Amino acid sequence: FKQKTAYEIGVRLVGSEMCIRDRGWFEIAMVAAGTGARPSSYGRLKKKDLEVLADGKARLKLTHCKTGTKLQEFYHAYIKPDLRDILVERCEDLEDDDYIFGCLTRENVAVSAVTINGSFRKMMAAAGLAGNPYKLRHTFGMLTANNPRVALPAVQKSMGHKTIATTMAYVEGEEEGQVAAAEVVFESVLDDEAA
Repeated sequence: FKQKTAYEIGVRLVGSEMCIRDRGWFEIAMVAAGTGARPSSYGRLKKKDLEVLADGKARLKLTHCKTGTKLQEFYHAYIKPDLRDILVERCEDLEDDDYIFGCLTRENVAVSAVTINGSFRKMMAAAGLAGNPYKLRHTFGMLTANNPRVALPAVQKSMGHKTIATTMAYVEGEEEGQVAAAEVVFESVLDDEAA
């Protein structure tokens, strides 16, 4: 599963009955795959949390509530232009304090992580995939943390991790990298001694 790209997962989810019946579930899947956000974060997104910047880039202000506390931490995740356009369209008739995905609930409130998890399991099963929305977060983490063009501190910020150690869990081949680093240092020492 981790080898699948967020795009491949999204394409398979698009065909699921829930995504066909309500485009909001497709959009929520794209936010999950495109930001690496936690389910509890994107279920509480409000219109005011979508910020389109002057240069056309966009970001989402995501909230992470610490388990068992009322402590909230905020972080920003930048989003691709196609996802920006989807969310801008969804927000057209919303007030600033309206939930972006509130239409998926009867009361037009935040979508709970429990609802998201249950719905994603159904969508993913219909698409022939196993797992839950957190798998999309892990896929995002694996793909970005192992991309040589993306700096680990950027992955850390995008995923809302407090420490780089948490982000390092997504790095594959860490042992090989340490061995290569040791070899470079050893060769450098030998070169210095030979000179």
